Amino acid sequence: MKRMLCVCMLVLALCLAVPAMAEDYTYETTALFVEALDAEDMVYTYEGMDSNDYERLEMPYGADNLDVDVKLFFHESEERCGLRVWDVIEYDEAMKPVILNLVNELNGEYILAKWTADDDNTVTVAMDVILRPDDSMGDILLEAVARMVDIVDAGYPTLEPYAK
Repeated sequence: MKRMLCVCMLVLALCLAVPAMAEDYTYETTALFVEALDAEDMVYTYEGMDSNDYERLEMPYGADNLDVDVKLFFHESEERCGLRVWDVIEYDEAMKPVILNLVNELNGEYILAKWTADDDNTVTVAMDVILRPDDSMGDILLEAVARMVDIVDAGYPTLEPYAK
């Protein structure tokens, strides 16, 4: 009987501890998206809040031409999410005029994402998504992330010859 009581106490302690280990998300949009990611068994890392009050996630993706890490920034208004892929390529300073022309061409070709040549001689791709915290939000944002990865993957061969 004593052993049975100990087993019951252990099970009860585990049941109480598991919810306490669950991540507390600041924004409803983050929680809804993580729920969608978990339902699809998708890999992600919750990075918490940054100093600008953005709640952040990172999702690694393998594509045909490169592997990318998509960073997601959930905003406190819960009406938008910023997607970023930094360091698509790193290039030599001398190639900046060429890269600027290529980035402008890519911006014309892929209008849903913004390609930029950054001051640190890297190329970044950005996309912003309007959100409504409801049941379809997770699917919509998952589709936007997949579309962004496709855009980065499709544009990469244009930039690859200039990569360090």
